[in-house]
Amino acid sequence: MMFFLTVVGPNIFTMLQSIVPKSFIGSGTGFLNGIGNISGTLGPVLIGTTLSLTGSYNLGLILIAAILITGGVSLISLSKTSFAKRVEPE
Repeated sequence: MMFFLTVVGPNIFTMLQSIVPKSFIGSGTGFLNGIGNISGTLGPVLIGTTLSLTGSYNLGLILIAAILITGGVSLISLSKTSFAKRVEPE
């Protein structure tokens, strides 16, 4: 499992550089890091809040899974439209 987590990081930044215009790569990278840091902070808060309200981890884990699935779907749709515009057949 840890292997897959370490493979994702470089690919995210590679995709970012192919999606964002060259003049905004620094800003895009900063925005991506900011979203990642906010997500890393809100995850434990979300789990703790749902645990204290319900007494179970189930709802918190379901909410985090739903957020991850939503992010994955949006990433796939964004990358398909963006790559289709940028990659030109030779």
